Amino acid sequence: MRRRVWAGAAATIFLALPLSAQEMHGEHERRGEHEGQMMMGMSHHEEQIGDFEIMRDKFLALADAIPEDKYDWVPMEGVRSVREVMGLMAAEGYIFPTLWGVDTPEGVSSDWGAEMQRFGAMSKAEIITEMEKAFDHLIKTTRGLEHQKLMSTADWFGTEMSVVGVIQRAAGDMHEHLGQAIAYARMNQIVPPWSG
Repeated sequence: MRRRVWAGAAATIFLALPLSAQEMHGEHERRGEHEGQMMMGMSHHEEQIGDFEIMRDKFLALADAIPEDKYDWVPMEGVRSVREVMGLMAAEGYIFPTLWGVDTPEGVSSDWGAEMQRFGAMSKAEIITEMEKAFDHLIKTTRGLEHQKLMSTADWFGTEMSVVGVIQRAAGDMHEHLGQAIAYARMNQIVPPWSG
């Protein structure tokens, strides 16, 4: 009788062990998956920051390569001038981070129209200085975002999405204007400094 009790107890323990091991394995998998998602999220975040850094360098190189007497040039009526495109990039570098909860620096308005007017009155050298500051603000404040903040909800001009999504949309918009600036340069026989 005693042997049967011990055998029954041993069988119960034996059967319980694989279940506990499975549960532990499942917990490790879930934790590993979560950590993997965090690492992927952070890796993507670093890639976005790297993208902003490359754009900063290209915009600054183009802004410098285009002569000041071409800053008011437009390819046709109703589109932005070179000055306005470069000013817009400075405005976006300062204002886009407000979409994910970062204040503009002191002396910078969060109003697009006011910023565009401010940049419209600047010389080429002043615009380049402001553009560099604006990109540095964009990069620094984006780099400082924690994973939890990146996964939180933000608003992209009326569309709700994650902060990561808003940053991605902001980068996409800026790439569009980089293409515009490259086209403006080439139409004026100016070769972008990083290409042939």
